[in-house]
Amino acid sequence: MVVIDTGSSDLGKFTLLEGIELSTVNVVATKPLVKAEINKLIYDVENDPDAAKSNTLEILNKIPFIQVDKMTNKIKIMGQEAGFSIIVNGKKSLLISETNQYVAKMLQAGQLKQIELITSPDGKYSDQTAVINIITKSSLPDGLVGEVSIYGSDLVRISSGFQLTSKIGNLIYNTSYNYGYSNLYGTMSNSKTVDYRNDEFRFSESYIRNSPGSSNSHNAGIRASYDISDQDMVAVNFKVAFDDGISNINSFSKYQNSSNIITREFIINSSNVIYNAQYVGSVDYQRSFKSKPNKQFTATYSLDNRKNEMKYDRITESITGYTDNRDQTLNNLNNFEQTAAIDFYNTIAKNQSYYITAKYVHRRYTSDIWLSEMNNTPVFTTQVDALEYLQQVGSLLCNYSIRTNKVMATGQIAFEHTDNDINFGINNSMLKKSDDALLANLRFNYQPSNRSMFVLSLSREYFRPDIGYLNPYEDKSIAGQIYKGNPELDNQKSYFTMLMFRYFVRKSLNIRALASMRYSNNAVQQYSFVNNNGVLITTYGNISRESTMNFSIGINYNPSSWLEINLNGRMALKSFEYPGNKNSYWDPMFMLSFTSELWHGANLRTQLLYITQNWDSNLNIQSSKQHMRVDGLFDFSQKIGRRLRLGVFIQNPWQTYKNQIIEQASSDFYKKSETRSLGRTIGFQLTYNFGQFKDSVKAAKRAVRNTDRTKSENL
Repeated sequence: MVVIDTGSSDLGKFTLLEGIELSTVNVVATKPLVKAEINKLIYDVENDPDAAKSNTLEILNKIPFIQVDKMTNKIKIMGQEAGFSIIVNGKKSLLISETNQYVAKMLQAGQLKQIELITSPDGKYSDQTAVINIITKSSLPDGLVGEVSIYGSDLVRISSGFQLTSKIGNLIYNTSYNYGYSNLYGTMSNSKTVDYRNDEFRFSESYIRNSPGSSNSHNAGIRASYDISDQDMVAVNFKVAFDDGISNINSFSKYQNSSNIITREFIINSSNVIYNAQYVGSVDYQRSFKSKPNKQFTATYSLDNRKNEMKYDRITESITGYTDNRDQTLNNLNNFEQTAAIDFYNTIAKNQSYYITAKYVHRRYTSDIWLSEMNNTPVFTTQVDALEYLQQVGSLLCNYSIRTNKVMATGQIAFEHTDNDINFGINNSMLKKSDDALLANLRFNYQPSNRSMFVLSLSREYFRPDIGYLNPYEDKSIAGQIYKGNPELDNQKSYFTMLMFRYFVRKSLNIRALASMRYSNNAVQQYSFVNNNGVLITTYGNISRESTMNFSIGINYNPSSWLEINLNGRMALKSFEYPGNKNSYWDPMFMLSFTSELWHGANLRTQLLYITQNWDSNLNIQSSKQHMRVDGLFDFSQKIGRRLRLGVFIQNPWQTYKNQIIEQASSDFYKKSETRSLGRTIGFQLTYNFGQFKDSVKAAKRAVRNTDRTKSENL
C-alpha cells in the first residue's frame, strides 16, 4: 500500500519486477490533520484516529503554537499562559475559557469537529495574541463537572477551593469558592537615610519588625447564562471576596545632626487590623441575528463595590527629644463604580469588521479618617479628614478591522469626557476638574508565512487613579515614615508603541521577540521626600516625564517528548524626570525553566529567576542602584489515576532567609534599606476532577470592561 497526503500530486514512477503478479492495487489518500490559512490553523479533529480516546487538552497539545503545561495542565500559546481567548463555536463560553480550563480535561475530543487557532484575530479580539475556536459536532448534552483542590505550605498558609460547571436545559452556570488561611513569618528591615537639606536631622536610622498574625480570605462567584431564544441570551456574573488580617509592627528611629550628635530617638509599637470586602457583578443582554450570526447587539450593566477598613492602635515611646503618646486611627475607604454600555458588532463581507461602543461610568470614592486620643479619659474621638470624589466618564469608541492575504490592520478611536467633583469634607472646600481626551490605537499584523508574524501597535492611552492613589490618609504606623495618597492627581496620558515578532520553527521550537516604548509627560508615580522634621513621606504625584524602553525575548523548545525548555528575558530602561532630578536605570529579568517527564504521570520543573530587588515593590522614581537576586523553584507533580494530581514544591532551598536591598536617591536625600524575609518554602497541592462533561456555558461575546483604573506597566 502506498499512502500519500493531499499535498502531493506527483507519485513518481513505479517499476514492477517481471514475474510478480498483483491481485489488487489500492491507492489511499490521507487528508492532513492541520490545514494552514493566512490567519489561522485548522485542526481536523474528526479525522484524527486518536480523538475518540483523547480529551480536548490532548488534542490541543498537537496543534502548532499550542502547548499544554505538563505541571498545571494550563494551555499556553507561544509559551504564554495569558493574552489569548478561547471560544466555542465562535462564541465566548464559560465551559472552556482562559480562566476555566479544567473542563477541557473532562471533554472527550470525539465530540469535536475541528479546532481553529486564529493567529491574527480580527477587531473584537485584536488586542489578543491568538484565539482558540473549538467547534463541536452538535449541541452537547447536559451534565456537571468539577474540580476540588487543597494547598498548604510551611509558611503556615493553607487554602482549599472548588469549581463546578453544569448545564440544565437552557440554563448554564459555573460556581466557585476558595478559602485561605495564613499566619506568616513577617519581615525585618533596616534602613539608613541622609537628608542633605537638614542639619538637625541629617542622618537617620530605623529598624522595623513586621509580625503578621492570622488572616482569612473567602472568594466566591457564580457565572450563568440563559438562552431566551436562539438569538437572545442573558448572562450574569457575580463574585464576592472578603479578607481580614492582623499584624504587629515594632519600629525604632534614631536621628543625628550633621555633627553626629543624637537629636531624637523613639519607638513605635503598632497593632494593625485590616478588613477588605468586594462585590462585583454584571448583567449582559445579547442579541444576534439569524440572517447574519456575526452581527451582535449587547447591552451591559455592571457594578464594582470595594470596601477597605484599616485600623491602627499606635503607642509611641520617647527615648530622646520626643513625646510619649498613644492614639488610634481608623480609615474607611469605599469605591463604588457603575457602568452602563451598549455595543454593536458587525462584519462587512468576509474580511472586514467593526464595532461601536457607547459607555457611561459613574464612580464614587470616599475616605473617612478618624483619630482617637487614647491618652485622654474618656477617649476623645474626632474625624480629622474626609474625601468624597465623584467621577463621571462618558465615551464613544469605534473600531474597524480589514484583512488581506498577509496583512491585517485595525484602527480604533475613542472620545472620552471626564468630570471630577472633589469635596474635601473637613474644610468644606470643593475642586472641579474636567477634561476631554481623544484616544487612538493602530495595530498592523503582517504574516509573511504561516510560520512567522510581525505585529506593530501604536496607541494613546488614559489612566485614571482610583482611591488607592487618591486617599489622603496618612499611615504613620512605622516610626519615621508616612505613607499617603494625593487627591489632587490628574489623569495620566501616555503613548505606547510596540513591535513584536513571532516565529514558529516547528512544533518543538518557537521564538518571540518584542521591543516597546511607553512615554508620558504627566505620569502618575510614587515618590518620596523628607519633610522639615526628618520624616520620610512616600506619596504619589504627576511627575514631569517618564519613559520605558523594553526589549524581551522568549524561546520555547521541546527537544523530546519528555523535556521542555523555556527561556524568557527582558531588559527595560526606565527613565524619570521630575523637578530638579533625572533618574534612569536598567531593569533586567531572566527566567530559565526545564520541565521533564520522569516517568508516566510524573513531571519535574526546575526554574531559575534572575531579577532586580525592586521586583516585589512598588516602583519608586528615586530607585537608583539595582541589586540583583536569584530565585529558584523546584516543582514535582504526580498524576494518580485519571482524576487526581499531587504537587510538591520547594522554593529557594539554598537559603533560610532572603535579603532585599533597595536604594533611593534624589538631590534632597539618599536612603538604603535592607529587608529580610523567609527564603526557603515547602508546599503541596492536591487537585481532584470529577463529573462528566455534557455541555458548555455561554457568556456575552462582546464584554464591556473598564481598564482605565488599572495602571499599565506590562510591556
